Amino acid sequence: MGNLLNNLEIGDIIWAKRYKTIKDKNKIKEGHRESPFVIIRKTNKRIFALMCTSNGKGGVNHLKLKISSVKEDKETFVYFGETYTINEKNFIKKIGKINDSDLTNIKKILCANKEFLKLKHININELDISFNYGDIITDGNIIYYIKKIDNEYLYCNILNRSKKPKCKIIINKENYSIDVGSIHKLPLNNNFKLIKVCDIDTKNKIKEYEIKINTKLEKMKHLETGEVIEYNNQLYYTFNRYRNYMLCYKICHVDNNMIVLNIFGKKYYTNFEEEKIEVNNKIKILYCLSDYEIKLVKNTKKNYDLKKKNKKSYSEYTKGKMVINYKTLDRFIILNRINNIITMVSTIDNKYVEYDLTSNNDNPYQIYDKMNNLEFKLYVKNNLQFSKIANINSI
Repeated sequence: MGNLLNNLEIGDIIWAKRYKTIKDKNKIKEGHRESPFVIIRKTNKRIFALMCTSNGKGGVNHLKLKISSVKEDKETFVYFGETYTINEKNFIKKIGKINDSDLTNIKKILCANKEFLKLKHININELDISFNYGDIITDGNIIYYIKKIDNEYLYCNILNRSKKPKCKIIINKENYSIDVGSIHKLPLNNNFKLIKVCDIDTKNKIKEYEIKINTKLEKMKHLETGEVIEYNNQLYYTFNRYRNYMLCYKICHVDNNMIVLNIFGKKYYTNFEEEKIEVNNKIKILYCLSDYEIKLVKNTKKNYDLKKKNKKSYSEYTKGKMVINYKTLDRFIILNRINNIITMVSTIDNKYVEYDLTSNNDNPYQIYDKMNNLEFKLYVKNNLQFSKIANINSI
């Protein structure tokens, strides 16, 4: 390396020719044949640099990072599409130096993007990096945006794939939305992988979106659990409240074989169909329930869930099923069922037992095996005393 380049360091901004031969020179428009470059690697024999430009428009392989201005009236960006070799023939002069933060971000972008890993003259193992505000990282499953960092923890928002995100963040050509409503505290020593470094514009966009969401939430902070609300001409009962959304039951004034809720002396009907509603200024609060009324709704839901569960479990108790009383270990065969009452016969002494499935929440009879129709038919015919109870002709 010539003496002229010995004093140059990583992070220096230099002015140099973009071409090495006359043929290369003629391919470049006049006025664009010389450019600023930022040095990113230095060996005993060569210097490698990325070209700087005032054009901030980037493509898939032409990402740019805003750095300290080369000129006071121009913003400078780094072009990551190609590395350049600097020697005494194309070197012109040193014009400045980027700050440590800009240099760190350049290294991180090189590490994070698969396309940049293919660049010649870049040794990724030499790029020592750390995480900062605005970095996008992953633990292999979840993608996080770093909002804040201290000596022990990263404070992050989660990113999710979204077709139409309200605050769009592009990662590997896919659209992501950011959940600014919740912050996740992650230990620094976790094995996270850097996948993107957000530029200033993206960080500002996220910050503005967060302010917008927080302003909306501030206006709607009076929304609470236990309210009847109207949204998009539909009535709802709010049973849970989170920072930026409500969990609700759909309710109505028409009884379509649904459960009755008595609220403010009025009857509402529901099948406890849940819906998630984002907090917004289109929600209209109609009633705020008392603690007593909220308790009544909770008890109604509890009873509804219990009946639903029992109804599902009762459906299996049919003719030919073999059950065991787990308390006594006695075994029975179900001969018949009328509504929720089953008639069984003991496999030991042929004694009959009737049991109402709805009589006790702790049903002691559990199904352990079953007969097919032919087996059950033969069993009853071999024990004629069961035929009347089993109504064998209906099988």
